[in-house]
Amino acid sequence: MASKPKENLKETSLVHNRPMTMEQMAKRFKIDLSVWEVERLITNMWENVSKDEQRDLIFEAGRIDGKVKTGGVIVTPMWQTKVWWVRIKPVALSPMLYPVDVSLFNYPISKSPIRQGESPQILVIPDLHAGYVRVNGKLVSMHDKKAVNIIRKISKMWSFTHIIFLGDLLDFAEWSTHFPTPNGLVDTTQKSLVEVAAFIAELRANHPNAEMVYLQGNHEIRMESILIKQVPAAYGLKRIGELEGFPALSIPGLLQLSDLDVQWIGDYPSGEYWIGGDELRFIHGSIARKAGLTSAHYVNTQDYSTIFGHIHRIEKATGTVWAGTGRREIFAASPGCLCKVDDSGVVPGRNLRNNWQQGAMVLSKQSSKSPWIPEQINIINGVGYFRGDIIPG
Repeated sequence: MASKPKENLKETSLVHNRPMTMEQMAKRFKIDLSVWEVERLITNMWENVSKDEQRDLIFEAGRIDGKVKTGGVIVTPMWQTKVWWVRIKPVALSPMLYPVDVSLFNYPISKSPIRQGESPQILVIPDLHAGYVRVNGKLVSMHDKKAVNIIRKISKMWSFTHIIFLGDLLDFAEWSTHFPTPNGLVDTTQKSLVEVAAFIAELRANHPNAEMVYLQGNHEIRMESILIKQVPAAYGLKRIGELEGFPALSIPGLLQLSDLDVQWIGDYPSGEYWIGGDELRFIHGSIARKAGLTSAHYVNTQDYSTIFGHIHRIEKATGTVWAGTGRREIFAASPGCLCKVDDSGVVPGRNLRNNWQQGAMVLSKQSSKSPWIPEQINIINGVGYFRGDIIPG
């Protein structure tokens, strides 16, 4: 027998030797039918099989004597009744979802980074999956804070002209429509938003003149999808005085990306960002194949270089494009991810042990005629490795 109450939802389950009606379940679990109504009821039945035994035994002078007669089996039907209840008049949930006031972070502007790299230089930040889940009553992060700290340190060590977020900075597990929201994910969105906004604000402070771009990923689209499907009247609403800005319930609106001078590119999976005309493309990505085959797919189906996320793996493939008598080399690369890659199951995946690697990437160009050179930032067991430096998280 089990009961799982929430503010506006309740689930009850009972195993019995007969099926139960809605009224019987309400009486058993003390459900007030003036407050709750049935959303769904299911009944499962199975059979218990046991031996048919007749015993004629006596206990005398410390000994057991008698006969046991066996023959055939006894089949007993068992029933499980499950009822999902929904509150007739929903109560407001707390805490509410608010835009992040990025001015509160007050990160000092870094006028002169410790080292000056060649210009231009692009810092590429892949899937962070910022989010939290309650485990035994404690909030546990889906993103790897040591990996994030390594990127923070690198942003202070080198000068970047561009910072590209490849998408899925937010996991938005609480907004998934693939499964009912577990109790451990309820009321975690606001903290996740603050975490991402603070990260972006710090990078902006370290690089006040850099061009910063945020590509929408398949996890960021969850908020948009659930609004369209379940609350279409709220989709696209804007705050009075900001009618030219982003909708209030949107990633750029809640993160206040305009205040941080960050360009938002939505329209996943079609959204893309180009540098150098048709020379270098950045996307989140929408395909995930076996190790090494995703980057190979991009190289084999295009004539330009692509940096992509989505697969949580470090991959790179190269190719050669011929045009007349000239040749040009291209590549496709995935920097990895910044979410946890252990087997704790905190980050939802196909398996507990996934083929994921942590990392980020820097692309540099010596001159207008030279090619883009990708440099991998490797992050292994909480330690970063980049350009000869060992960077603890």
